Amino acid sequence: MILVSDGQPTGEWEPPLETLLASPRAAKAVRLALGIGTDARLDVLQRFVSNPEIPVFRADEARRIDEFFQWVTMTVVSSSRSLNPNAAPIPTFVDLSSLDF
Repeated sequence: MILVSDGQPTGEWEPPLETLLASPRAAKAVRLALGIGTDARLDVLQRFVSNPEIPVFRADEARRIDEFFQWVTMTVVSSSRSLNPNAAPIPTFVDLSSLDF
């Protein structure tokens, strides 16, 4: 599951998020977030992410969105090859230092 947002929800958002996260499907899913804009609320977006070791990716520029989806693809491939596919590993073959988290 991928959440693309500025992390600035309007209205009541926490109960629906908790309901989603408690659902069997979302509980097993790899959940990633992409913060759009320089003022994105990364703390809000991080609550959606399934693995606390995976930070929210920031996309202050359009080219960053492409890099994010390349990283997502590698993460999904790595997870599908894992002995525990329900885990959300950070692929070791990706140089995360080059990404602006």
